[in-house]
Amino acid sequence: MSTAAHARPLDLEPAASAAPPPPDLRSVFGRTASSAWVVTSAQAGRLAGFTAVSIASVSLDPPMISLNISRTSSSLSTVVRSRRLAAHLLDDGQQHLAERYGGDRDRRFVVDGTWSLDQQGVPVVHDAVARLSGDVTDVVDAGDSYVVIAAVSDIELCQRPAQERRPLLRLGRDWCSPFAS
Repeated sequence: MSTAAHARPLDLEPAASAAPPPPDLRSVFGRTASSAWVVTSAQAGRLAGFTAVSIASVSLDPPMISLNISRTSSSLSTVVRSRRLAAHLLDDGQQHLAERYGGDRDRRFVVDGTWSLDQQGVPVVHDAVARLSGDVTDVVDAGDSYVVIAAVSDIELCQRPAQERRPLLRLGRDWCSPFAS
């Protein structure tokens, strides 16, 4: 009996392989410093807020910003439905607010004097380095997030002396100040 009679036919099709994992962007962006922001919104009396480190200027004329918001964010529906938001650049002494707005949504708006409502009912985070407020003009599907584009209609800058206006930064998993001693 010949061994060739019992051999399987040669498979000339390429072996199926699992797709390679996507590149790990956190390994890169975790090595860059980003400014820390709290984004707030409100709709029909429902307050929303979250910590963001992905806010960027999109246009100077007209003034527009972009920010990312996760598909799973508890703030997403309020931001999208209200079409209004405010972005607060946090001071380096406001790490506790960055952590609060990045945590349990039921603890974000505790009554403690760190925030109030503006004339349109959108929360204002007190003592921020800057506040940009405006209308959402577009929401773009972007993988596990959405990119929100907002037309800035108002800018409020901190009136403290320059040496006291120090933005809070996020570097990896740490909060830091660009002026730490």
